[in-house]
Amino acid sequence: MPSFKGNAGHLMQHWPLCEMLRVAATHKDVTGLNFIDAYAMAPLATETKFKDAKFQNAENRLPKLGDSASAYERAWYKLTSGHCPEPREGYPSSAAFVEQVWKGDFSMLLCEIDPATCQEIEPWLQRVDNSKKCKTTELFPDDWRKRFKKGLPSPASARLADGSLTLVLFDPYICSKLWSLKRTSKRSLGNLYIRDVEMATSAMADLGGGILLYSQRTVPMAATNKKM
Repeated sequence: MPSFKGNAGHLMQHWPLCEMLRVAATHKDVTGLNFIDAYAMAPLATETKFKDAKFQNAENRLPKLGDSASAYERAWYKLTSGHCPEPREGYPSSAAFVEQVWKGDFSMLLCEIDPATCQEIEPWLQRVDNSKKCKTTELFPDDWRKRFKKGLPSPASARLADGSLTLVLFDPYICSKLWSLKRTSKRSLGNLYIRDVEMATSAMADLGGGILLYSQRTVPMAATNKKM
């Protein structure tokens, strides 16, 4: 079964993500969302060995949500309530949060290298693809670098209206200051290197429209100076 870490890193990643989605949805010129995730993960992880205090405090708030609850908290509760072996024992993926929070038209490209995780994603993505607001979906079952090198879907090719926003999400193990991978291993493929960021920004150069590149961890600045 897919697992999650149960730490403050989840809060740091998905609270800002949901706020970005909420704010973007209120912008009159944003007509849709072209979502691209380099490290997709399972739509709902149900096992963890440890939960830190900050994560537990946020989790314990969920049944007591009021009108002041954030978009993140509301989505987290709705995505886990009634879908886990024990109440609130699961944690959703970024794509699950996007599908829950974003109310307009969207498309999804999810990259995931782990075969077992891809098996978890496939039936969920099929359900999402059947929703009225979803225009296109794609699961790339390999290293995201291979998919990015082929070129990324623009909002137009993803059947989204002009004015749609492209959101590219990275959740690597670490953002390394090294230029590139020193050796090919599952761990090194899970890291983000300077060469990766330059390749990713080049892949996004011709997408058109607004583009957001979002990573929970700090992206190496040497790679972000290149104009898109």
